[in-house]
Amino acid sequence: MTDPPERDAVEAPPWTEAMGHKPRVTSWPPGKRPTLRIRVDGQWRRAEVLQRQDFTDGRVRYLCDVWMPDGHGGTTAIARGYWWDGRAMRPG
Repeated sequence: MTDPPERDAVEAPPWTEAMGHKPRVTSWPPGKRPTLRIRVDGQWRRAEVLQRQDFTDGRVRYLCDVWMPDGHGGTTAIARGYWWDGRAMRPG
């Protein structure tokens, strides 16, 4: 059996009433946050999970601090939300 092909994570917008019922939210405090590797712009990036949001339709949105290039040779954390996809996200 082969692994599914890798692909970039798909950004997920914040919840609005137009999306239906509010999702169930699980949050983690600093120092206890799970980590992920998220594929963004063709590169695997480190991320800390701030929240997991479970929607009633079965979708899961992860709000994360994703470590992205800062343009000066370093990285900086940027808060972004992504729909769960095992081809684009892995436990960290």
